[in-house]
Amino acid sequence: MNGRGFFAKGTEIIEIRGSHVAYLLEHPENFNMDREWMLEQYREFGEPIGFEGKARAEILIQAMSDGWVRIRESFSKEGGRWTFEFYTWASRRDTVRHFVRWARIGRAIQMFDVIELNGIDDGFRRTTDIGEIESLFEEEG
Repeated sequence: MNGRGFFAKGTEIIEIRGSHVAYLLEHPENFNMDREWMLEQYREFGEPIGFEGKARAEILIQAMSDGWVRIRESFSKEGGRWTFEFYTWASRRDTVRHFVRWARIGRAIQMFDVIELNGIDDGFRRTTDIGEIESLFEEEG
């Protein structure tokens, strides 16, 4: 993990420090989630709390199915990369659009940063750059 992390839903944007699942565990009320349910996921999979395994995946899927988009910024020698994970593209396109425009205004996203879009339920996958993403916002879901 390098770079910043965010959760976004509609026009709400939450910047997080550290891992997404740790933030969910610390602030379940912000996501309409039950901390005990999250801890039960770790017990069921026999994983330590906060471990980046199967329980983490289930917890993140639950948050994304409730409308949240998980966003991570990362860096490599080629430049910046922004990964967006969401439940379905059709239902979260507007949230991604709002975040991208917000980040461009704040100069967080640079013109040739790579944008990776991953739909958990619908299998939507695209890799593009900030210069090309606007066309995706105009396509039918």
